Amino acid sequence: MSDPQRPADPHRAVWKPFRLPGAFSFQRTWSPQPLATAARFGLFGSGVRGLTEDVNAEPGIWNRLIRWTTRLLVAAVVLGVLVLAAQWYLPVIRQHERMRRERLRLDQEIQQEEQQGRQMSAAIQALREDPKVVERLARERLGYARPGETVIRFEPPVTNPAPAWR
Repeated sequence: MSDPQRPADPHRAVWKPFRLPGAFSFQRTWSPQPLATAARFGLFGSGVRGLTEDVNAEPGIWNRLIRWTTRLLVAAVVLGVLVLAAQWYLPVIRQHERMRRERLRLDQEIQQEEQQGRQMSAAIQALREDPKVVERLARERLGYARPGETVIRFEPPVTNPAPAWR
């Protein structure tokens, strides 16, 4: 069941650094020998020492270029996601604002209608219960009078229209 390339014990792995032109990368290789054998040949000690020297070394122009390219790609992806989110949410936000204005208009209309309904209910109640209100409305709107009373009506004054030549 055991793979001849891979030991059963994971502690027997040996790290060997290798370097591609312009990049830091490492390959993990499995050795059937114990770590003591790898250390005897100097693979373990020099590999660790070489690894720390490579990591602490000044990165070349290619490493900087890769780093900046990666940063620019990440920024472009983030910006693209934000633009897509804005395009998707902007119509929703506009619709929400339009509906909010419509709701405010309808609320005001409802308040006006309720006020008018209360006034009409009060007028109906007064007509049912107060005979003086009925008499006043009959005199004002219908021109009724009691026997022996004289009704005098005043017409609003007619204003002369302005001459057309002015």
